[in-house]
Amino acid sequence: MKRLFLILFILGNISLIVAQDTWESIIKDKGYSYQKSDFAKVGVYTPTEAKRWLDAGIHDVRDISEYKKIGIKTLKEYKPYSKLGYSVSGLIIGAVSHARILKSLKIKPNTLIISMSKSNIGFKSKKDFLSMYKFLKRNKCKTIEPNFFNYADEYDNKGKCYLFAAEMYQRLDRTHGLAINKIGRSYGNIFYAVFDKSWRDGEGKVGYIKGLGNYKYQTSGGSMKNVSKGKILKFGF
Repeated sequence: MKRLFLILFILGNISLIVAQDTWESIIKDKGYSYQKSDFAKVGVYTPTEAKRWLDAGIHDVRDISEYKKIGIKTLKEYKPYSKLGYSVSGLIIGAVSHARILKSLKIKPNTLIISMSKSNIGFKSKKDFLSMYKFLKRNKCKTIEPNFFNYADEYDNKGKCYLFAAEMYQRLDRTHGLAINKIGRSYGNIFYAVFDKSWRDGEGKVGYIKGLGNYKYQTSGGSMKNVSKGKILKFGF
């Protein structure tokens, strides 16, 4: 009998060690600074459940309680919202506030909405979201591409929607011109823009653009250059 109790005691201590190691592998090995108590504060009491939340894409343990406040109480309910949020210096932020707007409108994220969230556009308010979402749908945008149009592939942009930030480099006529992105004092890639409203030489603009393929032109030096071509959908973010 004593031997049986000894075996049970040993097994019990081993299970405690394994449990502790499991918390260690979930939290420290993944580079998180959270403690077991942080999970407990948001209603997560086992390492298995904690791992599931982290694997599902939760970026801040404190967000679990915020999600629960807006009606996203389980991992199954959280999954459709797990890809929301935008990156700032490597940190994903805005996910909960974006989910809050969608929940209030009873709209679940789709590919276009997730791309809007990743670009942080259309989430200032419910009104802002509905306006931007309808605008993008009306222009048949399936998604907002992660890169600005200035860096779009000239052979693979047709029908895709992008953000852009550029300066009019050379106005060709009333509705066409060569635009160039400017970062500080440095100039980057040129693209061919088709637009309806005025865009004066040297004037900087931001907005939305849809790819039309590529455009070839001859430079002042006599060489041929191939650049991306796009139709401005809207000036301003």
